[in-house]
Amino acid sequence: MKKVLLATTALVATAGFAMADVSLSGSGEMGIAVGVVPDMPADGDPGNNDGEMHVYSGVTLAVTFSGTTDNGLEFGASMDAETSSSDYDPGDFEFDGEEADLGFGNVWISGGGLTLTVDDSGIDDLENGDNAHDVQIGYASGGLSFDLTSDVDGDNNGGTEDDLTDDSRMSYSFGYSQDGISASLSGNDNDDVTLSAGYEAGAFSTGIELSDDGTTQVITLNASFSADAFTLSVEAADDDSWEVGASFSQDSLTVSASTDSGSYSEITGSMDMGGGASVEAGFNSDDAYYLGAALSF
Repeated sequence: MKKVLLATTALVATAGFAMADVSLSGSGEMGIAVGVVPDMPADGDPGNNDGEMHVYSGVTLAVTFSGTTDNGLEFGASMDAETSSSDYDPGDFEFDGEEADLGFGNVWISGGGLTLTVDDSGIDDLENGDNAHDVQIGYASGGLSFDLTSDVDGDNNGGTEDDLTDDSRMSYSFGYSQDGISASLSGNDNDDVTLSAGYEAGAFSTGIELSDDGTTQVITLNASFSADAFTLSVEAADDDSWEVGASFSQDSLTVSASTDSGSYSEITGSMDMGGGASVEAGFNSDDAYYLGAALSF
């Protein structure tokens, strides 16, 4: 009887597996770096550059599932596993310490342009990305899109009630894009609002953004121009902040450089070695740098 039960279970599992698409993907990284190291003092400061060289390495495995019902509804889910000896983010030149995490990801179902996504405390606030919501409803048709998220159970990021006074319970976004013209509006129930508009014509693009956090309004203008392998971008705001960036990308080589009004500068680059492997390096004006490899499977 035990053998029959095991065989029946195997048949059911195999049949369920065959009815949906399952894909695996993985990535890895390794290298050496000098950068911001978390020291977690009592005042909550995220850390500082200790000037010491550190080795980093990490592996991530992602599994995605997708399928279609008999009446055409699409559905899917995802999960990922991550482990690292010293989680390092080249984009921020920061170490986040050792990490071993299993994320169960989101589950979604879609039809007629509508998509419902559920992920307990795993959906970002559409305005600032800082808070974890539970449910997202979205609609997209042509160049028009709309999304709404909600922290249904009120346990934003798993914190206590005292921690949640500044966290949002809902957020929204509208978007439109057609013939080079784009516009978007996003906000949340904390009175944070961002309105932006842009225009793109060939190699040239420009845009304007108005952000309001309930107490301060900032207007930002941006423009970029691309010619062959080169791209130049400029951004300036009415709070006297600005940023200038340039990049070069040709064949397997990509190099980017930027500087801003805060006297911060950085240069990063990568070279594609083929087969999913690339060499990457960067340094900034805070005396941080990294040299390593990124791998995709």
